Amino acid sequence: MDLNLGGHPLHSRFQTVVVRRCEDGIAVEAEHLDLRKRGFVPVGSDLQAAGVIHRMAATARLDLDPPALRNLATSIAVPAFEASELTRGESCRDVAGPQPELDRLPLGAEASRSVATAMGGARGCTHLLSLTQLMTSTMSHAMSDAAAWPEAPVGRLFQRSLSIDGAQQADGTVELAAQLSDIFFVPAAAVVNPMDRFGHQNELRMLARIELPAMKVGSIEVAERRRGRADLSGASWQRRDDAVASLVAQPFLGGFAKRVFDRFPDPQAERPLVDVLLALAPTFIQVCACFSEDWPSQCMSSDTLVGIGGMPDACYMWRRDGALHSRKKRADPMGTV
Repeated sequence: MDLNLGGHPLHSRFQTVVVRRCEDGIAVEAEHLDLRKRGFVPVGSDLQAAGVIHRMAATARLDLDPPALRNLATSIAVPAFEASELTRGESCRDVAGPQPELDRLPLGAEASRSVATAMGGARGCTHLLSLTQLMTSTMSHAMSDAAAWPEAPVGRLFQRSLSIDGAQQADGTVELAAQLSDIFFVPAAAVVNPMDRFGHQNELRMLARIELPAMKVGSIEVAERRRGRADLSGASWQRRDDAVASLVAQPFLGGFAKRVFDRFPDPQAERPLVDVLLALAPTFIQVCACFSEDWPSQCMSSDTLVGIGGMPDACYMWRRDGALHSRKKRADPMGTV
């Protein structure tokens, strides 16, 4: 299945989760990158231009028996808000660092909920939350091969890569093209043919069309491919459109995650598919930030100090008792698509 994404490029999100065998154990590293491709957004008494607008990471150590993450910590290389006079010294970086509430986090059905409790809402960052939840769900999936990990040589054991590209269509819809690749490595000597490290690969591709201004799912196309060493060249893509048909014509923002879990009550059985579906809405929020070109003119005609603001308590920087929220005015412009 080829993703024939058309329209005007708006935004790309890329997330990776890597598992490595180190000299002293097993490390898990996750990265998050948001790349805005058009326009600029007046926000926080400044102009957020096209380019890399978020770059973040999460790291942890993996315990195998029982499966758990320890020493979980986050970092922010490129934040939405640096500390400034406007923010009264507050920054997105304030919520990054060690996450003691999540130390010895058991991997399993409740891991995502535990992460949301510790890192969500007014106490955290929505992007770090999304990344850390992807880390936990990915690890639950990756550990199907974990039996050989303790004896593996130093190097990569598993890598997940998830990219989502958003584009504006001529008819007013937004297309989201997602590609997920899970690569399972096998132990190998330090210098070998690169393919000696290949165990097997799971891939998923998805093309979702979001109707505006209704904010409904217009259509979803999905295909998966699984291949190992024996069928590396012959494995074919399998269409999975029927698996997500019940999500078509449903509202996309506000409750989409719940509808995904209602459709897949045992998400572990469909982990890659569920993870991609859950990543669509958070990415779409960022796509919307460069979809409407009237935001700058709205701000120019007002006396706003915070530009296009976030929802109250959506994250640490927009919490109700924070510096940015205290500077908001009733007449501040509201972003629209």
